[in-house]
Amino acid sequence: MSNGESKANGTGIGTGRLIAIVVIAVASAFLIFGNLEETRVWLWGFTLELPLFIVLIVVFILGMFLGGIVRTGIRKLRGVDPA
Repeated sequence: MSNGESKANGTGIGTGRLIAIVVIAVASAFLIFGNLEETRVWLWGFTLELPLFIVLIVVFILGMFLGGIVRTGIRKLRGVDPA
């Protein structure tokens, strides 16, 4: 079964999605290996020593989460059905 056929059946990953996954994986590897040094994080009186890439990943995930909350709130205010 070719990639186009699996996409038509609703199964499979698709070429575009596979390319995006590979690009994100390579970018993540560069992020991790380029930011291995320790950094000090101070939050509400606690001090943590963490590798910089962990801090960056946590901030990225929190940003996506907060963006989703804001987007959902805007949709509710506009009355758009979140389909």
